[in-house]
Amino acid sequence: MNNLARVQELILYPGVWNEDLIRGIFIPSDAEAILSIPLSYSSPPDLTEFIAGRTAGQELAKI
Repeated sequence: MNNLARVQELILYPGVWNEDLIRGIFIPSDAEAILSIPLSYSSPPDLTEFIAGRTAGQELAKI
């Protein structure tokens, strides 16, 4: 199996990890950590946001 995957390939459909692929790519402890992350059941569009006015090193980005 090719050990390279795009993030989108790690998700079968909204709310469901591609568990077989994750277990095939990552070591067991990393796979368990990834699979424990809850996924959203909705698919909101990606958003990049910048909030100005913070001091250097304290900018926020919401992705």
